[in-house]
Amino acid sequence: MATLIDYWTDDKARRDATVSALDAALVATRSALDAQRAARLAAGQVEADRAVEIANLRRQLAAIALPADAAPLLAAMNTAIKARAKARVDRANTDLAAQTLDARRGRLDAQRQGAPAAQAGLATATARAEARQVLADRFASGDLSTLAADATQARSDFEADARKRVEEAFPSNADAVKDFLARVRDRRDLVAAAGQAASATAAYAAALVDSVATQKRAAYDAAWDALVAASLGAARLATARAGLEALASPSAPALLSAEDAAALKEATQQADREDALIRLGTADLAERERIAKQAAYDQALADLRKIDPDTPQVTLDADPAKLMTQADELTDATGVLATARGNVTAADHSLLDDWFAAVPDTLWDALEALDAAVATLAAIESLVPTSLIDDLDSKEDQLVKALQAADLAARAADAVADAGAEAAGRLAAEADTATRRARALSRSAVVC
Repeated sequence: MATLIDYWTDDKARRDATVSALDAALVATRSALDAQRAARLAAGQVEADRAVEIANLRRQLAAIALPADAAPLLAAMNTAIKARAKARVDRANTDLAAQTLDARRGRLDAQRQGAPAAQAGLATATARAEARQVLADRFASGDLSTLAADATQARSDFEADARKRVEEAFPSNADAVKDFLARVRDRRDLVAAAGQAASATAAYAAALVDSVATQKRAAYDAAWDALVAASLGAARLATARAGLEALASPSAPALLSAEDAAALKEATQQADREDALIRLGTADLAERERIAKQAAYDQALADLRKIDPDTPQVTLDADPAKLMTQADELTDATGVLATARGNVTAADHSLLDDWFAAVPDTLWDALEALDAAVATLAAIESLVPTSLIDDLDSKEDQLVKALQAADLAARAADAVADAGAEAAGRLAAEADTATRRARALSRSAVVC
């Protein structure tokens, strides 16, 4: 299995090698550039000297009276002209080479300045690996090894009495659709379901645009957070246990006064209240269905927008091959919800408002404390630390492979860009020196 320590170790070695190679290339390029600039100056000096020599020879030739005396001067001039031609070619060629090398030097300088040093990722990965092992040891044989058993014990000690004290304060019915507490808890869960659907849709849309490495990083971080959260279970367990113990205590203050109990469990209104509760439950169920259909529609829309960003949404909704199915299902679900809400009459609302208002805040708080404590203990009870650790290791392996693939693609793109930059530098040098080189070469037989 690949680990982040392996990845960052390899990354550091590769970055160090890259920096070393760039440093060596810069030294060689700067040395070659200095040599070409010196050669260009030397060739220019030769060209200038030969030009002066040719001018002097021409003046001497003009002053000669007899043609026979001109032979030595003509031979010297011929030699000077050829030397000047060669110097011109040498200067043009060294000018091209110097400009090409100067462009390369600038590119290498930029790469060297932009080359990140070995990142701190290795230190971070090492620290996290050590922390992971500490947590694994604590779960295996340390202070966290009995968490699940302790949670089970806490529930065994206090849950039944706490439930009895809190839940018996509420009106009840064996038929779930008529049960007050069942409706209360379902409405609480309805809010959570809406949040979960929105979160799932956002994550789905992000996965369509985020890189694989980004997605794997998020998954790895989530796995790490889950392990860390589990390691905090002892404090959460203590809080939940204390909460259940307080609720279960026979010496605790009464949760309902006699007047509150009478209003909450008014027998003459019980049947009407429960009938209204059924209709409210139907509306809540319709809202759950609408939430599900909205999520399905939003995810299908995200899929389409990735390949078709321009078509108006109303057009997509009307296209059987696009969003018509999801749009129609959402419309139907919205219609069912509207009908269900309409079926909850004004009289129903009045009955239910009075019923819910009859619950004092102390009882609401007790119910929330009971459900929160039981949920916390149940989560700890079902905790399987080895599964969390295995999941973290698996997510780390997936992240490393995604990072390696992304790095390889980035290095390939950089290499292509570097080749293009080298060619562009050469082209610029060719263009800048073309006139001088063409003139020099066309006036000489020097092999370049």
